[in-house]
Formats: sequence, structure tokens, C-alpha cells
Amino acid sequence: MNRILVCLLFLALISVPALAQTGIVQNSSTSLLQIDPVTNTLVTLPGGGGGAVRGFCMGHDNALYQSWWTVNGIGRLDLSTNTWTTVCKDSTNLILGAPYVPAYNYDAMGGPGLWVVDGNPIATSFRNTCTIDMTANTFAPDQVFANTFTPMSDGYPHPYKGGKFIGVGFSTSDLRILEFTLQSPAPNTIDPTVIATLKTPCSYDSFIHEDTNLYCWSATSGAFIGLEQVDLNSATTNTISLGITYASTYYGAAWNEPWEQPGRLAYIVYNGDDKAYKVDLAATPPTAVSVVTLPAGSYYHGREVEEAQLVSWKISNTGRNFHLNFGAANGGNFYVLAPSVAGYSPTAITLPPNGLELWLWPDLFTFMGVTGTLGYASQGTLSRSGEADVKVDFGVTVGLNVLWAAVAYDAKGVQDISNLIMVDM
Repeated sequence: MNRILVCLLFLALISVPALAQTGIVQNSSTSLLQIDPVTNTLVTLPGGGGGAVRGFCMGHDNALYQSWWTVNGIGRLDLSTNTWTTVCKDSTNLILGAPYVPAYNYDAMGGPGLWVVDGNPIATSFRNTCTIDMTANTFAPDQVFANTFTPMSDGYPHPYKGGKFIGVGFSTSDLRILEFTLQSPAPNTIDPTVIATLKTPCSYDSFIHEDTNLYCWSATSGAFIGLEQVDLNSATTNTISLGITYASTYYGAAWNEPWEQPGRLAYIVYNGDDKAYKVDLAATPPTAVSVVTLPAGSYYHGREVEEAQLVSWKISNTGRNFHLNFGAANGGNFYVLAPSVAGYSPTAITLPPNGLELWLWPDLFTFMGVTGTLGYASQGTLSRSGEADVKVDFGVTVGLNVLWAAVAYDAKGVQDISNLIMVDM
């Protein structure tokens, strides 16, 4: 089935897209700052963990999940009440002694899960990764690797490979971009796959944008300040100067706008001047424009708030649950969940008349999903909180990496498109 046919299926569901580009950044260990760069508004959120932290990811439940170094665990911030709770702690200070940036584990069994690299050496020469059960509030070792690898800057589910994760090397300690494989049974001793080696150090943060390339923030005295682009397929890298003046400090927080928004914007909070910059990655050359000045702080990690509108976990050897969460603004609206074996589109499908972008390449399976002929509830109604759980079980393991996306719509048209996730079916 060609792209035009599937585009026409979506065309009847078009409306003006929301322009939310909100991100949350870590300000040292004391607090978090929510930034809306469209309206230039700032909201201070409470810090958690009672000490040093490394970073966080957004959750399937509209919460924030943060690594807690000092107390050896993972904390959860409910963004509706600004209250912290403990997901899990490691009293032994071994398996989860100094967690780096957590990432969603789409292969968790039975419920939502996280995966994280732990930086605390479990022996003289080794570190480990860890899986976290977010329902039972438990953790377990996943794999052991040499502590010469230091992927402390960031972590993500691999955008192309189910059951694998991206670890971003930290500053001058480690210039490598790594690929980790989820282990079963665990723990096993492994050597992470080196995807690429950066030309310049990652200054503590990165993001993955619409082209599925990884962008690492880099600022080094007298040498480079900007982004280093990493093609996760070809292992090639490219430095992008942004014209920001280097100051005495170098690290910062970086995040991308939601993929469905028109254009290719990203944002950086630079500690050198405590300003948030809007970066147009589609410009030639890319440009950075200051949009708002922040309170003086130490900013080193950021995420966009819509990164977990779609997540998945296993419910059996062949079955999966896809959890949709478009928020209360979409409560009672309808959804469509559909796959693509063809994967990402190299160019966005622009949905007229308002330019909402879909970076998935529709194929026969997309068409079957949209029309409800793949044997699962591909369409339905979101709850009042804007959520839905969709169970997909083809009865067999097909051994394919499949890209999934969800759409929320009402009688006026599409209101949102989720993040895209790659899972092994």
C-alpha cells in the first residue's frame, strides 16, 4: 500500500496542532525547571533525592523518573502534585549505587520498566546495568561491563533496534557512543558495541531528533561550542557550530521539540550565560537564538515532556501492551495505534492544512492497523485522563523490529501525534 493512500486516511482527521515545546531541565541537585520556550515562561519544580542526581526521563504516567546517586535509587516526581516518591533504592550500594540517566525498557515483562547504567563499580574493574520494574518498585542486575566505559551523559532506547539502548559518553572521560543489549538471562559480562567516537566531548547532555540522529551538546574552551551530530546507522559524526560565545563553564541541558511539530527545533540551556537558546536544525547553517534568561544555576540535563506519550511492555512471550497517554487535554478523544515495518520516513509526511508532521513510512501494515484488520483494537476512546492500553498479540514471534505511532483526534481532527517507538515483535 503506497504512502498516498494512507495519507488520505489521516487527511480527514486534521486540525491545528498544539505548539507545546515544553522541556524540563535539571538545575544542579536542588530543583528542576520547566521551560515553555514558546511563551517564555518558567516554573520551578522541587528537587528530589536528598543529594546528587544524574538525570531523568519522562514517564508513561506523566511523571518524571530521576536517578538518585546519594541514596542509590530512582525517584518519581508527580508533576500534577509536585510530590516525590521513591521507586526503588539499593541498600547494598552495588547494583543501583550510582545510576546514570534512565531510559524506558520496552521489553519489560508484565508492566512498565526502566533500564539504566550504574556507575558505581561492583568490583575493581566492572560496572553494571540494571532493569527496574516500575509496578513492583523493584530492580535487578542486567549485565556487567568494564568500567572503562562511562556513558554518564545520557541514555535512550535505541531508535532502530528493539531491546537495545544508547549510552552517551561523558565529557573527556569517554568520547564513545555505545550500544547496550538487554540481557536474558542476566547478568552476563559483555562488551558494549561502540557505535561511534565523538570528535569533541559531550558536555553532559544530548537528544535524538526527527532524523533519528543523536545530537550531543559540546562546549570546550577555545575549541568548539555547538552540537555534534551522530548518525546511529552509519556511525558518522558532524560538528555543528552555533555561534554561542564560550564562557568559563561548559556544560548545559539540551532537548528537542516534539517530532510532530512543524520544523526541526531544539533547545539548549547553556551554563555559561544561563540562557535558553532555540536552535533551528533545518537552517543552513543551523542557527541558535536566545529566547529566555534563566535564574543562575548549574543546568546539565533536559527532556521534552511528551517523550513518553507512547510506551510498551511485554505481557507474554508474543504479546505486548502499548500504553497511550496524551494527557487530560485529550480526555475522551479517540485514538489510532498503527505499526510500520518499513520504519522511519526520511522526510516527514506533512499533513495539510496545518503542517503536522509524521516521520513514519506507512506500509501495508500501517494501512491494516488504521483500518482495524490486524487483529487488535487499533482504534478506540481515550480515558478522561487521555490514556489507553492496547494489547497486541499475533500469537507468534516474528523477529522483526517494528515502528509504532499513535494519534489522538476528535470530531475537529487530529489533536496530537505520539512519539515513535521501535520494538521487537
